[in-house]
Amino acid sequence: MALRILIVDDNHSFIDSLKVMLRDLSLDFSHAYRYSDALKLLQEHGSFYTPPEHTEKEPKPESDKQAGANIPLVRNEQGFFLIIVEQNAETSMKGTEFIAHALRKYPGLNETNFILLTHRMSAVPPGNYGYPVLEKPVRAAQIRQLVLQKIKQVQAGTLGESAPVQPSPVLKADKKSARQALRKLLTSSEPKAPTATTEKKEKKEEDKTPSKKPAKRKRTSTKKSQ
Repeated sequence: MALRILIVDDNHSFIDSLKVMLRDLSLDFSHAYRYSDALKLLQEHGSFYTPPEHTEKEPKPESDKQAGANIPLVRNEQGFFLIIVEQNAETSMKGTEFIAHALRKYPGLNETNFILLTHRMSAVPPGNYGYPVLEKPVRAAQIRQLVLQKIKQVQAGTLGESAPVQPSPVLKADKKSARQALRKLLTSSEPKAPTATTEKKEKKEEDKTPSKKPAKRKRTSTKKSQ
């Protein structure tokens, strides 16, 4: 079964790159360039888990919000199990606001169904979010680790369960490590210049090696003819 994932980002090339990073994980990709388009897709397909006593069109009652994991959930194979959201896909709404709106509108969604992306951590309002926040440029290892974790939660049946609110893990782009790795690779490939100590060592070894003497020629006696 291919799990459905929704990518909300206004950068077309980034969406293509993200699909390449996750192409071997058996996922069914959908994308939206605007938050309004993402809401239409959610309206059409719904979330992966749906409470049986409510439809996706109805708002989530306050009692259900407080009950959290006590609500029985039904799988919707065509629904989105994960939504990756860019913080600044639109000017009229931010990614954190879109997630809050989707959580209110669709009772099957939980903060564990989201991953937030941003170009600058300062663009994300401070708060205790229940979803991870990644700073662009996103590394393949970072996003794959998070998505694989979500897939394992689906297989274990724990995705969508409410958990105690903790500070969201912030994964910053490690630009220095990439530059250091490149610098190390370049320096290791360059030929090392001979130092004074190595030159002295080589000279001592040359002095120790015995020099071969030229072979002596044998004298041949020639008899004079009488």
